Amino acid sequence: MRNRPRQSIPRSAMKRSLKVLAVGDLENTEWSEALQAIDRDATLTLANNSEQQADLVVVFQMRPGNFSADWVRAARERLPLAGFVTVLGTWCEGEQRTGTPLPFCERIYWYHFETWWQTTQRQWRAGRPTSWQNLHTMPIENREKTASAAETPFQAPKLVAIDAPDADAPDALLVACDAIGYSALWTPTWRAGPLSSPPSAGIWVGGQLNQDEEQRLARFCKRLPADVPLVALLDFPRRDRVERATELGATAVLGKPWRLDDLATCLRG
Repeated sequence: MRNRPRQSIPRSAMKRSLKVLAVGDLENTEWSEALQAIDRDATLTLANNSEQQADLVVVFQMRPGNFSADWVRAARERLPLAGFVTVLGTWCEGEQRTGTPLPFCERIYWYHFETWWQTTQRQWRAGRPTSWQNLHTMPIENREKTASAAETPFQAPKLVAIDAPDADAPDALLVACDAIGYSALWTPTWRAGPLSSPPSAGIWVGGQLNQDEEQRLARFCKRLPADVPLVALLDFPRRDRVERATELGATAVLGKPWRLDDLATCLRG
């Protein structure tokens, strides 16, 4: 197994512990890991309303329609300084096409939460803007650029190896790696050759992680040095596919479309 335990951020390292209010169907096991992560690193309050004070309100939405736009507007009136984030369950993956997403909320699918939470904690601890602050006044593309630009400098790995079945995905990833200070090389398993230096991280691009893709991911994992970050990019991954990717060696799984700051967090390991 290549997975390493996630390390919590010491509370003493934060200027102030983030106050988080979690609402929704909190008894559902799909949210257990996310709630444990919040409780580990922040001051967590569980509630079915928004009366408590908070820096961040996390709305756990299992299905479209569990919460209404009127509920969000009323909650924002009671908590005008709080940020709002919706964590979406498996049944919400088509919401933007078939439903009405909640207003003023950053949207995060359940399989993105762990990486997003690490990024949020790092930004909050450093006193820098988070992606969910000032959401109602700043377009999402500007917020993501601001959050990425505000990151503290870090030592980048010398080389990121990218395995994708065609050249379209690597083009975007090569640009992304360059933007965050990494060098990168497309080296798919079907044309694998010797590398000039051992990769310090890997990015694997797949679809639904079918049986053929499982074999490709396993082969790519064997080409990487032990204990380096390996990010698997999947199409709307189900929980069993995330678990399978982890079993095969992925240290992080992101769904497409991925975000630059989330990718950077995963590559740090």
